[in-house]
Amino acid sequence: MIDSVFADAMQAAAGELERTRTELRKLPCPFPFGPLTFNLKDLGSAKEAALLKRLPTGYAKADKGNDHIYVFSLPDAPPTVYKHLCKVFEGARGTDSEQVAAYCRVIKEHVCPGALYVGRSRRLRKRIAEHMDRKDGGTYAMHLGRWASDLDLEISISYITLKDRSDTLVQAVEDGLWVALKPALGRRGAR
Repeated sequence: MIDSVFADAMQAAAGELERTRTELRKLPCPFPFGPLTFNLKDLGSAKEAALLKRLPTGYAKADKGNDHIYVFSLPDAPPTVYKHLCKVFEGARGTDSEQVAAYCRVIKEHVCPGALYVGRSRRLRKRIAEHMDRKDGGTYAMHLGRWASDLDLEISISYITLKDRSDTLVQAVEDGLWVALKPALGRRGAR
């Protein structure tokens, strides 16, 4: 009995992946928005608020069915800048032991990252704000405001929007970006 359930599940998964592969091949490359650029020293300021207002909320009628895949990057930064930022991040993460689960992780195997973080959200403005915040909280994010607001570094945010696409397809696109960019922070895959 249980053997047939697992066999059926494997067949269903194979079918879902095949449908996603077919849909992905037909999907035209979405136009990326951005880059929206800010300096880490501007975290918590009116400049940060103005940048956030330029992002979709996810609550408007026009946003219904939209998924956003976003990339935080350091424009034209050499790997040494990413390494320094990761070292500062790890120091902050280690010091904030009560909130350590809320911090994303450093991906040590990505020795030459092409991005700082790759993620996805239906509520893009809220999610980007979580990455930039300085408040205590349990949401898995970079929490740049807690540890990076005294660094003089330019950060860029770019994103694409996929409308009315399956969760499996959106995850496949995010995973593809993750593999291509090898971000310094975060994790691969769905929550």
